[in-house]
Amino acid sequence: MKNILVVDGNSILNRAFYGIRPLTTKDGKHTNAIYGMLNILLRHFEVLKPDYAAVAFDLKAPNFRKLRFPYYKEGRHPTPPELLSQFDDAKECLRLLGFHTLELEGYEADDILGTVAEMAKSQPDTHAFVLSGDRDLLQLIDEKTTVLLASTGETVSYDISAFQAKYSISPSEFVDLKALMGDSSDNIPGVPGVGEKTALKLMSEFHSLEGIYENLDSKSISAGLRAKLENGQGSAYDSRFLATICREVPLGLSLAELAYEGVQCNELYHKCVKLEFSQLIRKLNLLPCKEEEGASCPCPTASPNLHTETLPPDEVLRRFPADCKLAMDTSEGITLCDGKVLCQVNGTLADLAPLFDGSRQIIVYDGKRLMHHLWELGLAPSFIPLDVMLYAYVLNSNDGTADLSTLCLRHLGESPAESTPAAALLFRLEEHLAKAIKEQGAEQLLHDVELPLSPVLAEMERNGFRINTDALELYGRRLAEEIACLSENIEALAGHPFNINSPKQ
Repeated sequence: MKNILVVDGNSILNRAFYGIRPLTTKDGKHTNAIYGMLNILLRHFEVLKPDYAAVAFDLKAPNFRKLRFPYYKEGRHPTPPELLSQFDDAKECLRLLGFHTLELEGYEADDILGTVAEMAKSQPDTHAFVLSGDRDLLQLIDEKTTVLLASTGETVSYDISAFQAKYSISPSEFVDLKALMGDSSDNIPGVPGVGEKTALKLMSEFHSLEGIYENLDSKSISAGLRAKLENGQGSAYDSRFLATICREVPLGLSLAELAYEGVQCNELYHKCVKLEFSQLIRKLNLLPCKEEEGASCPCPTASPNLHTETLPPDEVLRRFPADCKLAMDTSEGITLCDGKVLCQVNGTLADLAPLFDGSRQIIVYDGKRLMHHLWELGLAPSFIPLDVMLYAYVLNSNDGTADLSTLCLRHLGESPAESTPAAALLFRLEEHLAKAIKEQGAEQLLHDVELPLSPVLAEMERNGFRINTDALELYGRRLAEEIACLSENIEALAGHPFNINSPKQ
């Protein structure tokens, strides 16, 4: 069985934008919708392993529905500029992933989705999967088409049986259901006064608009409902026109031309570097390749000319004497680096206690975590870690919680291979960040405030801190009185009481 995966680009981008916290690159480019969309697509791609892959998008130009009924989709809020700015990059990422991006003036993305899904019917042993967050696409369900409906939780797969279990009607009747009940999100009027419950009851009995209007005198239709249906007959048929997906869009493409083309590794790697998608680089195992045909794809490395040694603790202390600067990684064993030598320690942190007496500058990732680890070992460290997390935080407050790979991607412009020693990366990263902080004029903030504060905070996390409970309670009562006074003034200005804590109100 061959699979077609066709995706509602606008719907999935929109869902990702609102479902993922804001993400920006160091130069302020918004990326959360792109990142979320790619992860959604990759998750489904891994399961379906499609032979054909396409993503459909809307265009700004009026479509055939809008040309006939100008009120169609009126009243929608404009697309936020933070989302709008991500479309071009999203489309480029999709093409580099091997998806075909489709759009055509005069038609909506839904129509393109329906047309591509229809292509499965002309091919033996071919099934279409339509991925969208829009329930309108459920009308496409048939023996050769499954709709994957993305929701706030897991994506729900709808085939004929799943659809009938939920709606008690067949997928082919879904358009007429919507023609009756309307759709406020698309400004489709439906029959005024007829909601989903009534519309489902009518469709379960009569199965189509024609069936309903041919049986208006049925005893099961009350006089009040009959009047609503008679008055809204024209609106019902207009609504069906608006709700029906066109499956004959003149794309000028055959299914063969939508064959999945594979990932363009080199180009996608560099695109992900620009967008700072370090996790996607690792997930897809992307590597920067030379352009020449047949060339190897070397991984970016940190200081490839490092001399590597494995030493016992006593030799380590001689190798890295007092006043030196070295990077330390303890994620897998203990690795040290001074920019020239990469040393793997054949021992424990307890054996290296003299390293933490303040006589050496030690570069780490997450200095507080290291301090807690040393205390757990019974050591009494008296040094101030050169924490690259804090370096990055001083440069950009959004960087402080980024992992090491992301910091390398953002500040060194490369995504390190998993085999690259973290200690070597730390040494290079500290040099780069220190230079950037100096250029920014933030050295005093780093060295006089942020770095010295880190051990203090770690000590507070370890021991807690005293508070004056009486003073705290007194302050709380004073705040409550001030809040009550401000609330009264706010409601007086508004002219009526309301829930001040409600953003909407």
